Amino acid sequence: MARVALLLLFTLSACASAAPLATSRELPTDAEQRDRVLAIFGQRLYGALSSGDFAAVVATDRDRDALLEPEASRRLGPSMTPTKLGPDAAMTASDRAVWRSARYSGLCVQSGRLELPSGAVGLRRSGFVFERGLLIGLEPGGGELAGWVEGTFVLTEQGFLALAIERIEPPRRDHSDLELAECELADHQDPPQDVVSGATATH
Repeated sequence: MARVALLLLFTLSACASAAPLATSRELPTDAEQRDRVLAIFGQRLYGALSSGDFAAVVATDRDRDALLEPEASRRLGPSMTPTKLGPDAAMTASDRAVWRSARYSGLCVQSGRLELPSGAVGLRRSGFVFERGLLIGLEPGGGELAGWVEGTFVLTEQGFLALAIERIEPPRRDHSDLELAECELADHQDPPQDVVSGATATH
């Protein structure tokens, strides 16, 4: 019996180590691929805010080690876990209930850029990074609600991952930024905008 347990443990460890390492990447040059990458992340992020389970959007320790130079990872601070985010990212049960009362409608990205290796974030290789996104929900009656999510989000071969989530704004109905925010990259009902495909690299 002990041999079977050891064999099972070895098999599980081997499978975990065989999982592909996260690798940062630039935005796809194809517009449809860019739209799909953003829409998938928007849906995952909406699901995380609705449920309080951030496992699908938060980088694991293994992801961070693969994406960042060691000094950059230390500078970023303690790793997040799917249940432990920054103090300004705490969510109440009522916030989650409001998000659940609607369905995902879109994501408006700001402060996006192409980050070069060993730049401000400390990526090992070039990748697209953004710092804030306005998450949008559509209510059954047709009204919209929205809230900003701020942190450090990097595009990887597995989609966007959060290196840090610093602030989650409570959802607000008829959010003024639904009209005022200028999106650098957007997935929102109409054909998504895309004005960051030629993003300027940072050093």
